Amino acid sequence: MKTLALALIALVLASCSTVTSSPAIRIASADSIAILPIKNLSSTPLAGEQVAVLAESTLRSRGISDLAAYEAVNETGLGALLTTSSHDSTATNWAREAGFDFALSGTVHEWHYKAGPDREPSVALSLRLVDVNSNRVVWQGTSAKAGWGFSSLSTVGQVLVKDLLAKVRVD
Repeated sequence: MKTLALALIALVLASCSTVTSSPAIRIASADSIAILPIKNLSSTPLAGEQVAVLAESTLRSRGISDLAAYEAVNETGLGALLTTSSHDSTATNWAREAGFDFALSGTVHEWHYKAGPDREPSVALSLRLVDVNSNRVVWQGTSAKAGWGFSSLSTVGQVLVKDLLAKVRVD
């Protein structure tokens, strides 16, 4: 019985996510948020876009209705792939000119299924919320989680985004 209890505790702890975040903040449901491009440092194509959609859905479900995603102009060539700073400033300028209160951006560090017989999903990401007018980071968090073999990447990603954005409280 004792062995079973220890195995169950180990199983639960193995599925936990790690969350590191600045202190929780409060924003009003009337505040507007621009969803800026999420950088994808993972080896999975379009992982940043997936996280942006998950973040938008999570914020909408919590009462933020004034949301819009920045639509980046697709540039081609090696220079466009290697340069992100110009995209960041263009997106931030768009959010400021459009009159948004905040801008949400971030980075996907990991978004894949692990190798091995269980093929567990593994996700790691960072999100940050910036006051567009002052360009000050008002909240930032990082999280990582490995799911079970029967979990999907989207499910694990959704849990991570929800856990991270729980620190952004909506009044």
